[in-house]
Amino acid sequence: MSNGPFDIDVDTLGNLRPISKVVLSLGSNMGDSVSILQEAVDFLAETPDLILVEVSPVYQTRPVGVVEQADFLNLIVVAESTLEPLTILDRAQAIEDNFGRTREVRFGPRTLDIDVIMVGKRISEESIELPHPGP
Repeated sequence: MSNGPFDIDVDTLGNLRPISKVVLSLGSNMGDSVSILQEAVDFLAETPDLILVEVSPVYQTRPVGVVEQADFLNLIVVAESTLEPLTILDRAQAIEDNFGRTREVRFGPRTLDIDVIMVGKRISEESIELPHPGP
C-alpha cells in the first residue's frame, strides 16, 4: 500500500494506526432540523478518536426518490480519525437512532441521516461501501 511519499507498512506500527480523513454528510427533514443537526455534530465531536476539523454551513436540498416530503437541511463534517470505517458507521447509526431514525422507506423523510462518505482511501468492506455511492 502506498502512503504518499512515505511507504509505511502499517502492520509494523503495533497499536498505532494512521490518521485518516473522514467525510460525513448529515441531513434532516423532520422536526427541528437545525437543532437536530447541531446536536448530531455535538455528538460526533464527543466521539473518542474522531477529531472534527471543519463543519460546513447548513444548506437546503430537495429530496431524492420520494419527492413528496419536505426539503432537507444538510451539512458536511470533515474530521480526522484512527477509527475503522465500520466503527464510524456504527457511531453514526447510534446517533441517528438517538434521534428516532427509522429505515422503513428508502429515500423517505428522516429526523437524521448521517452518511459516511469517505474514510481515508479505504474501499468497500462487507458492511460498508466507500466512497458512499450516493442515490
